[in-house]
Amino acid sequence: MKRFFSMIIILILFTLPGCSLSFSTAVSSSNNAPGLEKSNAALQSTLNLTTATVIRHVDGDTVYVRFQDGSEYKLRLIGIDTPETVHPEKAVEYFGQEASDFTKDSLLGMTVYLEKDVSETDRYGRLLRYVWLEPPIELSPSEINSKLFNAILVASGYAQVSTYPPDVKYQDHLLTLQREARENCRGLWRQP
Repeated sequence: MKRFFSMIIILILFTLPGCSLSFSTAVSSSNNAPGLEKSNAALQSTLNLTTATVIRHVDGDTVYVRFQDGSEYKLRLIGIDTPETVHPEKAVEYFGQEASDFTKDSLLGMTVYLEKDVSETDRYGRLLRYVWLEPPIELSPSEINSKLFNAILVASGYAQVSTYPPDVKYQDHLLTLQREARENCRGLWRQP
């Protein structure tokens, strides 16, 4: 199953247009994505955010968090994959250290708001969550782009989209951000 999704991702990457010469760090703030608007009260109950503090970082897409009750867990960000830096069988991949440093600088010691999709954990026992820097006021593209750390990593070129059903809530939005990052040669989409 993993091989199937890897092939889909590779196919998507090869069918997207190549990088242009321009470089932009702007993130799309289009507010016309269907189905993303909800009232604030309904949104908060739907997202069911859990507050935690990031206490350690592993790499660009994996951190340790401490919940308010003192429990600690290893957490894998849903829907994305950053280049490897600590894999026991792989060398450090292109732009991996930059992605790891960005996550460390952005999250370590921060209070974050965690959103579960469908699965509780992955096959390695890591919590699977979307990481919000602030609770969103509404579920609009601009809120996702500026507050959902998973999306920020993709839009900035530190990560690429990597989804595993059933955890696909933000897949379409992340794919749009990835296409924009690739077209503008951000981060890992720049030529090494």
